[in-house]
Amino acid sequence: MAANTAPRCLGCMSLLTEDGVCPVCGYDPSKAQLNINYLVPGYVLGGRYLVGKMTSCDTEGAWYVGFDGQQNFRVWIREYAPKAIIVRDYDNGIVRPLPGSEAQYKALMSDFEDLCSSIRRLSSVEKVLPILDMVRANNTVYAIYRYIKMITLESFLKRSGGRLSWRHTKKLLMPLFHTVAGVHNAGLIHRGLSPRTVEIDQNGTLWLTNFSIAAARTNKSELSAQLYEGYAAPEQYSQSTFQGTWTDVYALGAITYRAVMGADPPSAMDRVYGDDLLDRTVSPDMTDSVITAVNRALAVEVEDRTQTAERYIADLLAN
Repeated sequence: MAANTAPRCLGCMSLLTEDGVCPVCGYDPSKAQLNINYLVPGYVLGGRYLVGKMTSCDTEGAWYVGFDGQQNFRVWIREYAPKAIIVRDYDNGIVRPLPGSEAQYKALMSDFEDLCSSIRRLSSVEKVLPILDMVRANNTVYAIYRYIKMITLESFLKRSGGRLSWRHTKKLLMPLFHTVAGVHNAGLIHRGLSPRTVEIDQNGTLWLTNFSIAAARTNKSELSAQLYEGYAAPEQYSQSTFQGTWTDVYALGAITYRAVMGADPPSAMDRVYGDDLLDRTVSPDMTDSVITAVNRALAVEVEDRTQTAERYIADLLAN
C-alpha cells in the first residue's frame, strides 16, 4: 500500500502486534479457506486498498472487507464478478469472461459502473451506504464503500422479540421509506429490498445497502437472479413485465408486514389476484387505513398497487 503499511488482520482489519490468530475477531490466516474464484486475502488493489477476506458473494460479484492505506480506515470492497459467466486467473486475480460471454460480460459491467456512479451522486442526506471510490483493475470494476458497523434489519427484529407494534414499526421504518423515495427521485430502483439488505447501525439508523444491476434481480435474465422470497415483486419473476418504483413499493409493504407479523410474507408466486395479507387482527394499534395502505402496497397486480414510495408514506400517515 502507498501509505499505512502496519500489519493488519485480514478478517477485520484490526492492527496486529504479532502473527497468528487475531485477538479481535479470531481470524486465523493459517486456517482460512481460500476460494479460487475470488481475490486472495492480502491483495492490494490500485496500490491503495488492502483486500481482506471475502464476506459474501452473489450472482453479481463479491464483498470483501478492506482497508484504505491512504486514508487509514476500513472500507467495504464490492467486486463485479458474475460467477455464471467468468473465470479467474488465481495467480494474478484477473477476471476473464467465459468463451461466448465476452459481450454480455462487458455490457453488464457497464451497467454495474453506471449503477455505482449513480449511487455516488446521491445526496449524503440519503441513508444509502456511500461509495467513496471506484477502481478499475483485473479486467473488472471495484466499488469502495464506506465501512459502518451494522447488523441486518432481520437480526434486529429477531433481537427485538421477532415482531413490533405498529407504533414502533412506523418509527423504525418511516426514515427508510423516505430514503427509498429519495433514491427513486434520483432515478434509481433497488429491486432487492428486504430485511436482509437493509441494515441498522448502533444509533438505530437504517441504511440502504446491497444495490445490484437489474439482471441480478430478474428471474431468467442473463444471470441467476438473487430474489428474496416474500419481498421480490411478481414482475421480478418475469422478463416480460416492466419494473419500476412500484417494484420497490411491494418490498416496502413486505418489510412492513414482516415487522408487525413476525414472519416473512408468502412468496409472490404463491399469491393470487385480490388476496389481502393483513386484516384487523394483526395489531390493535393498526387502523383500517394503515392496513389498507399495506395491502395496497402488496397488491399482486401492478395496476392495483401503490406506485411510489411517496404515495405509500402518505397512505400510511393518512387518518
